[in-house]
Amino acid sequence: MYYDAGILQVRVKGGLPTISDYADAVSNARGRFRTLGEVEALTDARDEVVFFAGNNAAVFPVVARGRHMTLKCYIKSGLYTDDVYGYLTGHDDELLAPVRLLKDEIYVYDIFGGGAYYDIVVAEWTEGVTLETAMKRASRNDGFTFGALSEAFDEAARRLLEREWAHGDLKPENIIVQPGGTMRLIDYDAMFVPSLSGRPAFEIGTPPYQHPARDERMFDKSLDDYPVALISVCLRALSLEPQLYKRHHRSDNIILYSSEILGGGSAAYDEILRLFAAQGEHDSYRLALSLRTVQPQIGNLTELLRGSRVVYPVAPPAMPRVADVTAKCETRLEPFRSGSLWGYRRAAGGKEVIPAIYETAHEFSEGLAVVCIHGLWQVIAPDGAVAIDCSAWREVKPFSHGLAPVCDADGAWSYITRDGVVAFEPRFEMAGMFREGLALVMSNGKYGYVSPQGEFVIEPAYDYATGFRDGRATVQQDGETFEILNTITTTT
Repeated sequence: MYYDAGILQVRVKGGLPTISDYADAVSNARGRFRTLGEVEALTDARDEVVFFAGNNAAVFPVVARGRHMTLKCYIKSGLYTDDVYGYLTGHDDELLAPVRLLKDEIYVYDIFGGGAYYDIVVAEWTEGVTLETAMKRASRNDGFTFGALSEAFDEAARRLLEREWAHGDLKPENIIVQPGGTMRLIDYDAMFVPSLSGRPAFEIGTPPYQHPARDERMFDKSLDDYPVALISVCLRALSLEPQLYKRHHRSDNIILYSSEILGGGSAAYDEILRLFAAQGEHDSYRLALSLRTVQPQIGNLTELLRGSRVVYPVAPPAMPRVADVTAKCETRLEPFRSGSLWGYRRAAGGKEVIPAIYETAHEFSEGLAVVCIHGLWQVIAPDGAVAIDCSAWREVKPFSHGLAPVCDADGAWSYITRDGVVAFEPRFEMAGMFREGLALVMSNGKYGYVSPQGEFVIEPAYDYATGFRDGRATVQQDGETFEILNTITTTT
């Protein structure tokens, strides 16, 4: 995209040149540059010079000394140009295009009959397309996929967070996807570099990608935390469900607005959370939750970006023997609460193992734990990976004897095995965990006990009953309360 020089403003005497002034200098380049020599401007079909206009400057693609490059010419003063480009000049970084600040490089005439030399920034031309263009093409299956873009962005973002500088205006238009698939950043005017510590920011970035609380007082290497997390969440979601782009993309966002996330009114955000939960993408879910932070900084962001993309196991985890679990009791995990959510930590020492992202988290039983995330039930392994997708069930209880009670949408209970298959067809009005080889169930309004094979060992005849402990259970029948014995473990 380029802008017609005919619509541009008139320079105020004593101020910086206008875009029209620069366009005239670049299109009539003979003798205008101190060090670049003869510069050939890129022109369009109407033979007008091509440029890209922003709030602070115009960028002209040119050929100089046989090489493609861009010239950045400023129309706004007061930026940290000397600090930023002084830092970047000669600074070799794979995330950035090589740039040089050339002092008093271009001579520009004014309408008052005079002229002067002005600073410009010269950058090597970066081959590729912007991330914005790549996403549009991915939505049309045109040479890009959201999955590949997501992985490439996360890789670039992890390296970005390791730097001592920050970009300051991270958005798809400022990210170039190179022919090999790697990403490079462009447009460095809002950048923080170490020499600027303690000074206010002149710019606060593009609003849809910035935390609403960001202002000029925040100016350090954490500037990119929130936009990194936001863009990563969007790309991860699109890699799972590309149609989100058509449903939620607008001209100034990907599929999310930071202000709506913090304001609690984002249908797209709720849809993304549910998508991550349903797909077992718990690390992505945790990353998405970080977007609710009240501060622009996000702790442990690099760790969040390294989180695994969960793929449901082909086979369920092997059931550990009771003796093995007892022998390794120091590795036992227990639920812990953080705010309104639950996670898991080691019982010995309290070290967090699985972050708090669940609305419900049962104790681990037989090597598996039943959790509820974003209203969806799942069974997880000790590393947090989803072992069984139980999102089709309304409620799930922990495993015992290799079976877990599950309730369907109609309120009927049954049992599933460790591979998620319904174990036996009898459906109950209530189903409990197995204790001492029997499970308490309700059928036709009465309580009884079934074996792991689904057979009634004690017929449903009681108005009230408890599970067995030490071979005994308390029951009530016809207003009388008494104890019964477990016919499997106790001889009467």
